[in-house]
Amino acid sequence: MSIVLFFLLSVRAIVVEANSDFTPYVFRSSVVNARTDLDKKFVQRNWNSSLAPITEYSPDDDTTIRLFTEVADFIKTARAHNGAGPEDALYFQCNAPTLNISSIGAGGSESCKALQSQLTLTSTAIDRACSLVEMPERIGAQVPIATLDPAKLQSLETQVPVLLAPELQLSFPSNVVPIAHASTLRSALRKIFVDAISIQVDSAIAQSTKAIAQLKNGNCGETAALSGDLDASLQALQRAKVFLLNTKTISCANLPYPSLTKTEREIFSMYYGMLSWRNRGGGPWKLDGTNTARRTWAGIPFSLIAQINGSKNGSDIGAAMVQRLQLQGWKKWWNMGQNGASDKYADLMNMTERGVYQIGVGSPYSLGGLFGGASAEQILHDEGFSTEIWRMAGMQFGNCYYDAQLVNKTEHIGDNWPAPLVQFLDGNTSMAELCAGAVFGLGLSKTLLQNQSCH
Repeated sequence: MSIVLFFLLSVRAIVVEANSDFTPYVFRSSVVNARTDLDKKFVQRNWNSSLAPITEYSPDDDTTIRLFTEVADFIKTARAHNGAGPEDALYFQCNAPTLNISSIGAGGSESCKALQSQLTLTSTAIDRACSLVEMPERIGAQVPIATLDPAKLQSLETQVPVLLAPELQLSFPSNVVPIAHASTLRSALRKIFVDAISIQVDSAIAQSTKAIAQLKNGNCGETAALSGDLDASLQALQRAKVFLLNTKTISCANLPYPSLTKTEREIFSMYYGMLSWRNRGGGPWKLDGTNTARRTWAGIPFSLIAQINGSKNGSDIGAAMVQRLQLQGWKKWWNMGQNGASDKYADLMNMTERGVYQIGVGSPYSLGGLFGGASAEQILHDEGFSTEIWRMAGMQFGNCYYDAQLVNKTEHIGDNWPAPLVQFLDGNTSMAELCAGAVFGLGLSKTLLQNQSCH
């Protein structure tokens, strides 16, 4: 390859990296700042948070790190366990009464016993429908905890319930998500799964209508109270149906799931990125083969995040994220000085560089697709998007590991979950993976939504 061609292929990466004006961390120690063995190119940037809200805090005595505010809020809430509980952040409450069907069919005719069985099914249908409208995350409650087939995990509608299933069905703290995030997430999930939820509501309405008629004609004892409760349940379900119809109001006419607002897209992308990236790292849904996990829990999710936020090249963005995982790891730097080969400051800088590489800025592999395809940054740039926020996301990768290694050392969730699941949270590394996935998901969403007409 000629020197001229090499320069032409490399110039975009060099220029893009130089243009960024976000400083991911600040060393407050004069001793650290005076060291000549540390490459401080990220520290020397001017800090500008006008593109996206940024929160800064100090995981140790001499370093200030910066994260997207939404991600920092999650980390703070998750550690304090003071977020939303199951009954918090409900946009809609069904308020269907509990059906007391114990007296129907007791010692009576076979037809009354059959009616009791039917009423049991109706009660279950009402509870399921109301639960899904109130807490749409329960779309994952029916997913079996069993070996996954990655070929069946190709869409939001198949991936998201699987990601939610362990957290819903097994021992998991319910107060790790900020209340504001929980309400926004529920609204987003309700809109994404509105058709599936509506089917459950319509089925419960049909069963309730049929049960009311059967109860009136059944001659199965004193049923006035039960009839009243069934009528109230039917009215609650009809209110739920109207509520679901109202969630279809258009917010982003030119995007998939047009009823999703800008904020809902950002928060959903953040948590989808968070859960999928953690699974890419190993849990709780551990898949056979590292590359299978990368494709399933990095390639597909980031393809879908890109698509729902306005990219026409989502599959290419997902493929680029997978390629960067295949070409370079980070085992030398992730533990922030604890392996003895370098100290935490050097590892922070190297992990920051690794995050920048992951999103596709300034790396030796982004030479015009020469090594297997364009980077995510190149794809976004070529599609007409400003990539400054995307670069900010990449530069927070090291901060996720720095913060997790220095602060989070004891948190464990899922130690005794049944096979094929493994631990969801097993200490500092898994917390860093949650943070990194959140930063990438949110950063990609914010990058793409800059060009969209949404509210």
